[in-house]
Amino acid sequence: MLVNKDHSPVYPKIMDKLEITLMDERPMISIVKPVAGDYFYGSTLEVQVAIEDLMMNASAIGGNNTAGEGHWHLYINGDLIGPYTDSMVTLTDLPVGHHTLKVMLANNDHIPVIPEASAMVDFHLLGIPSIEIVSPVNGTTLEGNTLDLEVDVMNFVLNSSAVGGSNMPGEGHYHVYINGDLVGPYTDTMISIP
Repeated sequence: MLVNKDHSPVYPKIMDKLEITLMDERPMISIVKPVAGDYFYGSTLEVQVAIEDLMMNASAIGGNNTAGEGHWHLYINGDLIGPYTDSMVTLTDLPVGHHTLKVMLANNDHIPVIPEASAMVDFHLLGIPSIEIVSPVNGTTLEGNTLDLEVDVMNFVLNSSAVGGSNMPGEGHYHVYINGDLVGPYTDTMISIP
C-alpha cells in the first residue's frame, strides 16, 4: 500500500497483494544409483533418486505451480532426458564412454525449485565384452599333443601385467579349460597349449 509521509494511506487506496507459502523444509534430491565413478557394461543404466519434502505429481507436469509439488529433471552430459516422478528410471541406448548425470527438482511448470536442489555423478559405460574361439573350429579332430588356439576378444583389454592384480573394469585375462581342468590364464589371442 502506498502511504503519505505521515504514514496515512494515499486516497484512494493504492496497493497490491501477494500470497506466498513458506515451506518448513527445503526440498532435496540425491542420487542413490549410479554411484560416482561406477563402470557398467552395455547401453542401459538404472537411475534411482531419493527425494525429500517435494511431492511428485506426474499429472501436474507442465501445469500450474502448487506449493510442495513437482517433479525432477534428468540430464546426461547437459542434455535434458526428461521430467520424471518415479524414484527409479531405466535409460537405454546410451553410448559407450564417460558420462555426467545430473538430477534437479522442478516445480510443475519446469522451473527449478529455489534454492536449487540438484545432485550430480560421473559414470562410465563400457561395451559388452565377448570372447569367441576362432580356431580350431568346433568338432575338429586334432593330432598330436599340442592345441593351437586362437580367440577373438571384443570390448575387453587383455593385460598380462595385471594377472592376479586388482580388478579394473574392461581389462583382464581369459581362462582355458580342457576337460574341466584349468590350464592357465592367458592374455595372447593366439596360444599353443602342450
